[in-house]
Order: sequence, then structure tokens, then C-alpha cells
Amino acid sequence: SVFEITVPLDEGLSELPRGNNVAGHTSAVEIDPSRFANWRVVVVEDDPVLAMSIQLSLESTGIGVQLFSSAEVALASPTVLEADFYISDFILPGMSGAEMLGLIQSRSSRPIDALLMTGEADSDRICRMQKLGWRVLQKPAGLDSLLATMRDIVDAREASQTVVAKG
Repeated sequence: SVFEITVPLDEGLSELPRGNNVAGHTSAVEIDPSRFANWRVVVVEDDPVLAMSIQLSLESTGIGVQLFSSAEVALASPTVLEADFYISDFILPGMSGAEMLGLIQSRSSRPIDALLMTGEADSDRICRMQKLGWRVLQKPAGLDSLLATMRDIVDAREASQTVVAKG
């Protein structure tokens, strides 16, 4: 038997959306993982067990994963700008995930799709993270929640590009 008990450490967390997604998504909608088949996703996570879990989960849907243990190692990779999507832990040794995503965005010729993951339990700190401009997903996050958040980010960018193109 497996069960889970969720106990918020902070009163403000009870106001956050359910499904571990503090980005405002509810994971009740079925996600077609084939939408992301053949994508290249960069994952930056310093916890090796969690990194491997994310990698195996994404690869089970046909997504190619490049795994890095730090922002500096990811930024040194000659292929980092070729990714279709970026997933980064917020708190990394050295440079933060948000700083890394900002550098990748500044080096890219197109808008990047990315999200930050955090194990943070303080709602004030999570709100500050969200103000950095990247979507935030609270750890641990299941594959459904991760794919739903990825879908929401891509859909939002595509919708904003359509509006700009029409406007």
C-alpha cells in the first residue's frame, strides 16, 4: 500500500492551486504525451535521484532529455540552446535556475519555454520566485503535472505569438 499525506508548512500554501503546481494549473485535464514526442528537454537538477526520476519519466513519453547537475555545466554545453524546453531546480549550487534561464533566454534567438521546480514551502518565497517571470512547479511533481505545466507554458507562448502576429 502507498499513501500520501500533505501537510502545508505555511498558512499561505493552502491558498495555492492543488496538484503541486503553483503556476496556476489544475491537472484534471488529460495530457497527450505524444505532443512532446521527439522534443529535447534540458533538465538541471542537483539532486541525482530526483534528476534521474525526471529523466526516466520524460523519456518514457518519447522526450529526449539532457541532464545537468548545475547551471554552469548546462551553460557550458554547446547544445543547450537547441532544447525545446527547459526544466530547472530553482536552488542550485552556484547560479540559481532563474539566473540560468535568463542567460539562456538572452543567448537564444527565440523565446524559450521553461519552468522552475522548487521544494520550497514558504509561500512568500514562492511568490517572489513567480515574479521572476518563469512558471514554478512545486516538488515533488508527478509526470501528469509536469506535462500539463509544459503544455500550459507552450500554449500560452503560442497564443501570445498569435495575438502579436495578428495585432
